[in-house]
Amino acid sequence: MIESQDMSEFASGALLMNTCSTNIPYLLTAKHVTDGIDYINASYYFGWWSSTCTPNTYNQTAYLFNGANLVASNPNTDFSLLQLLQIPPSNYDITYLGWSRSSVTPSSSVGIHHPQGDQMKISFAANPASIGTINSTYPNAAWRVLWTSGIVEPGSSGSPLFDPNKKVVGQLSTNTQPIGPPCNEQTGGTNYGRFDLSWTGGGTYSTQLSYWLDPSNSGAMTTNTTNVSALITYPYMSISGADLFCSGTQTYTLNGAPGGATIFWSATPSNLATLTPHGTTVDVTKVGGGAFTLAASVYIANCYPATKIVHLGPYGSDDYPISGPSNANCNSYVTYTTNQLPGVTSYNWFYPSSWTYVSGQGTYSLTLRATGSNGNFQSSNPGQSSFSEINIYDEVGNLKMHKIFNKIKTTTLNVSNLPTGVYTIEIIEGSYKERKGLEILK
Repeated sequence: MIESQDMSEFASGALLMNTCSTNIPYLLTAKHVTDGIDYINASYYFGWWSSTCTPNTYNQTAYLFNGANLVASNPNTDFSLLQLLQIPPSNYDITYLGWSRSSVTPSSSVGIHHPQGDQMKISFAANPASIGTINSTYPNAAWRVLWTSGIVEPGSSGSPLFDPNKKVVGQLSTNTQPIGPPCNEQTGGTNYGRFDLSWTGGGTYSTQLSYWLDPSNSGAMTTNTTNVSALITYPYMSISGADLFCSGTQTYTLNGAPGGATIFWSATPSNLATLTPHGTTVDVTKVGGGAFTLAASVYIANCYPATKIVHLGPYGSDDYPISGPSNANCNSYVTYTTNQLPGVTSYNWFYPSSWTYVSGQGTYSLTLRATGSNGNFQSSNPGQSSFSEINIYDEVGNLKMHKIFNKIKTTTLNVSNLPTGVYTIEIIEGSYKERKGLEILK
């Protein structure tokens, strides 16, 4: 069961197996659930069931986990895949569910869910499912079931649908079968987003299930339901080695790898360096310049448990974002700061000829002559070639402005409707984020 932070909203979900048999807590639910609930701060309960139906009895063995990250979602089949922030201990009586990505319509179905946040309930459909639609622009993406025993209610959203082989084949999206009496009236139906279509999703890692549930690209059609005690829980692994080198070859070591494991090394992008692997170590030879991600992959899991950002010098401007205000009073001094990076002993600052450069200990100051705010803020992003999103937050972190662009280099935002004060502006392009102070003067 999923419970919102203020305990006002409920939903359902299920932990799913991956083909590596590793204890990675991927939880399947509906996209409209993660759109409506703060999943990062939500609570996740497992084993929330009653040993008797009437009356319900409280189960003392329910397990609580707090928080999750969203790793993939797609509106076409209304799925979201979350990763819990905590790994279930192997001695917890928690089960990861097996799944099937078969496109064959289930001949009968079972739904397990938490209606209204209640303890676990089970619904049965003895008749075959049919094809349903969730998103009119992407038809036939749902399994539609008509319950012969039981029903679903708000709070059941995101719950798993099981085929006759007890494999997960979808998650609850919408319900048009009447909730009130007569409960089993055969009209409408309950739509579950199809697992087989969610598997490939939108073709990217953030819109599909396959990247996460089959990281070894095995092509498996099904997995088996497995208790957490039988899964592999890896120790924390890390890569040691230089953060920066400017020529030649450096050796990097994977620490904490399971004994006897076969290690594969990779670099992204791959054209900046050549790799010569030696088991748990790898020799990296510089070919180009810039930053790349060095990854170590364990063969039996192939889940990239350890990565390291390596810089092939000299540093570029994207390696040390500059922090400092974007406006100032006339004739005032403004301090801009960049983080000290490994191997960097000096910085070259570029600034308008009308500014005065004054070096300080760990900081650099520029004299900026401003004419006062005219209601506009000129945004530039020297650390990236382009950006696609800008957010502006006030001093307490409230989002005051949100703009989306199509990969631009500069833009002018009208901030005349924002009160005088200090703000934070966030510039985003993909996974890259840069924040700096913004002072609005009127």
